[in-house]
Amino acid sequence: MKNIEIAISFFYQKKYSDAQKILNSLPQSSISNQIRAFIAIEEKNFASAEKFFIRALKFEPNNITIICNLAKAQTDQGKLDSSIKTLKIGLDIEKNNPKILIALGEIYIKKELIDIAIQFFEKVLEQNSNNKEALNNIGVCLSKFGNSSSALEYFQKAILVDNNFSEAWSNKGLVEQSQSKHKLAINSFLQSIKINNKCAKTLNNLGVSLDLTNNFIDAKNYFVKSIEISPNTPEFYNNYGNCLLKKGYYQEAISCFSKVLQINRDFPFGLGTLIHAKKMCCDWFDYDKIVNQIYFKIDYSNKVVQPFQSLSLIQNENQLLKISTDWASYVCENLPSIGKLKNQLNKKIRVGYFSADFRNHPVGFQIYELIDLHDRNLFEIYGISLINHPDDEIKTKLRASFDVFLEIEDCSGDVIDSIRNLGLNIAIDLTGYTDGCQPTLFFSRIAPVQIHYIGFLGTLGSNHYDYIIADKVLIPPSSKANYKEEIIYLPYYQVNESKKNVSSINYLKSDFGIDEDKFVMCCLNNSYKLSPELIMIWLKILDNNINSVLVLYGNCEITISNIKRFVENKFGKHYLTRLFFFEPIERPKYLSRYKVCDLFLDTWPYCGGVTSSDALWSGVPVITLSGNTFSSRMGASLLTALDMPELITYSSEEYILLASELSLNKEKFNKLKSKLVKNLSNSNLYKPGIFTKNFEFELLKLVHDFNLN
Repeated sequence: MKNIEIAISFFYQKKYSDAQKILNSLPQSSISNQIRAFIAIEEKNFASAEKFFIRALKFEPNNITIICNLAKAQTDQGKLDSSIKTLKIGLDIEKNNPKILIALGEIYIKKELIDIAIQFFEKVLEQNSNNKEALNNIGVCLSKFGNSSSALEYFQKAILVDNNFSEAWSNKGLVEQSQSKHKLAINSFLQSIKINNKCAKTLNNLGVSLDLTNNFIDAKNYFVKSIEISPNTPEFYNNYGNCLLKKGYYQEAISCFSKVLQINRDFPFGLGTLIHAKKMCCDWFDYDKIVNQIYFKIDYSNKVVQPFQSLSLIQNENQLLKISTDWASYVCENLPSIGKLKNQLNKKIRVGYFSADFRNHPVGFQIYELIDLHDRNLFEIYGISLINHPDDEIKTKLRASFDVFLEIEDCSGDVIDSIRNLGLNIAIDLTGYTDGCQPTLFFSRIAPVQIHYIGFLGTLGSNHYDYIIADKVLIPPSSKANYKEEIIYLPYYQVNESKKNVSSINYLKSDFGIDEDKFVMCCLNNSYKLSPELIMIWLKILDNNINSVLVLYGNCEITISNIKRFVENKFGKHYLTRLFFFEPIERPKYLSRYKVCDLFLDTWPYCGGVTSSDALWSGVPVITLSGNTFSSRMGASLLTALDMPELITYSSEEYILLASELSLNKEKFNKLKSKLVKNLSNSNLYKPGIFTKNFEFELLKLVHDFNLN
């Protein structure tokens, strides 16, 4: 007996080899095999642990503890059916043993047989209504059903039984996090960590909520702690990478996302997230390899790339529909089904605009005049901000323009009910699947008619959205089958501000180190819209006119450095003298910088929207390549609205030829520029009052048709 005690002592000291030596000198017994099994568990050798527990059972076949430990070792190997069989042997010995019933319920949760799992936990509660594990597990089951409020009640009951039950605190935080109640979630996670500061999952989840409340430093610390404890969990690196990406730590984010795929090459959306992070800073190492992997996987896998990430990669509308449909299913898989809402008869039609970007942001710049111009005799206009941004010029204008302006911090059932109680006739989502989106709101049906516009350029792949706004350039009639939504066609798609606040600074080319006689071509679209292919095409255009230069938007030093390195490696160092960068600057000065630009080169397959519109408004011609997707036809939509079809191309060869010709043929360029200036005054593109009338006409038809049906 003394030697067994020594072996146990070595085990607790983590001196496993010393413990094994002692055990090898002893005869087989239940206790010796159990110690060997626990050593195997510490070494993550669950198959060996299973073997030793089976041996231990030969000595004590009715030992419930050994039976439960054997089942756990089988579960850890993913042998769920074997584990169930083992536990049912235990039930034959002790019919109502709560430990076995709870273990069985937890396995059925893993098998996603939630109804069966609940039955086992309820049997435990019939014996003891204060069993904290059973209460906690029923909460887990209810949360999987999407019944968040009931789940929280059960977690709270478990905590009332034992205030130091760290798992219940952690699960409570997870549900609060899913409701976007991040302040409550942070408190719950902190309570859990006070009790158990070694739970990597809780530490990481705390990091997520801190990140989503803009507490970057604390979030980073908790992400790092979770990874130190569990260095092979891909979710932890993914969450940390998303946090870093938002703050512009691109290289560090890329390292995290690369680690995710190193651990699990099939991690959901891992490839798309990695390539998006690389595109954010134009890190094109292994670019073609990763993109080709994405193309290869899209058709047979449903978790390859997120919808927004796909817009700058995919040139096939049917694939984009699949990506958005798969994402919609993924996002709303646990949401209860909601039928159509009845249309409330109000004195005026109530229209709610929902956005995460009611601020100095392209969406804010586009819509603030639209909101102000709505006919208040017919419409009552609500603004629901999905993020509480600090006040700025556009937010102040919008708050004053909306009849009712609300800011919501979460998407809990209470918030959804309060929005439904507004009695909106039409809800318009201006965010789609972009940063700050809350698809739960629209998937939960907050208005009889739901529309999406501007924020996301393409289908959202969900029947919860009834309509998408477009024009016949963006969605030709032949493309309708690639959209889940019904299409509302307007004469032109993009609403634009009529008045732009331009700095009085009269920039010269020389202010940016460019000779005044140079022909300046530019692209001020975001860096994630760029690609190696585009840069090579633009440099071919430069080749055709030795007196031309190219100006790009450099969102940070890393992006600028990466583009310069790519150009130097592909074309030689001498090209760098013809490459310039405009860095981020306040909008009035950004608009004024267009004075030094001669020609704007659009990106594809994700065209410029507001940037192209700003360039055209400033009198700078925009050359675009019209493709096969909504986002790749955005430039063509703007140019069609301005009656400038000669600037629309349909192949890279045509694009290169036109850009080269305009940069070389001064007479043709000046003639085209004069036409643009003339058309700006004649076109309705920058007349939001006319857009508003067209839009309101369609909204009135929608409400009328809905009431008829």
